Amino acid sequence: MLKNVVALLACLATPVFAETVTVDTYAGEVEVQTRPETVAVFDIAALDTLDALGLSVDGVVAPLFVPYVADAAAGADNVGSLFEPDFEAVAAMAPDLVIAGGRSSRQVPTLSGIAPTIDMTIWEDTVGQGLARLKAYGVIFGKEAEAEALRAEFADKLAVTKAAVADQGGTLIV
Repeated sequence: MLKNVVALLACLATPVFAETVTVDTYAGEVEVQTRPETVAVFDIAALDTLDALGLSVDGVVAPLFVPYVADAAAGADNVGSLFEPDFEAVAAMAPDLVIAGGRSSRQVPTLSGIAPTIDMTIWEDTVGQGLARLKAYGVIFGKEAEAEALRAEFADKLAVTKAAVADQGGTLIV
């Protein structure tokens, strides 16, 4: 009987002991719960990457500024803008994870008071840090294989582009 009670309590306690991973963020290494169920995104690059991984989000900013991520935001609740989050909407959503970055990075301290928040700003090495973010999202959401496939596809396209512009002078990735 006691074994059954202990087993039942262990099953009930599992969500409390959710697995975490350490990810590199703009602010340094942060422990993040894996496989968050409810996610709010305050970064267009993060939204685009999560969409490429086949993930949907529950909250997103408006306006999006770039039309190609409109489908990724479809059905998500409006959580404010990049510069002015709707803190009440975020609190009501009770997200397991908030992803901020770039223009919304100044809001990270306040958002962190509402829900676990990571600042995924890409500040220097666009390609390298972008690929690091892709890998981190793969680990956080259990999409490592998908992230690796996207990284390989990007590497192939980058190699083709480098070959096409070899001996053509300088290049700029926009």
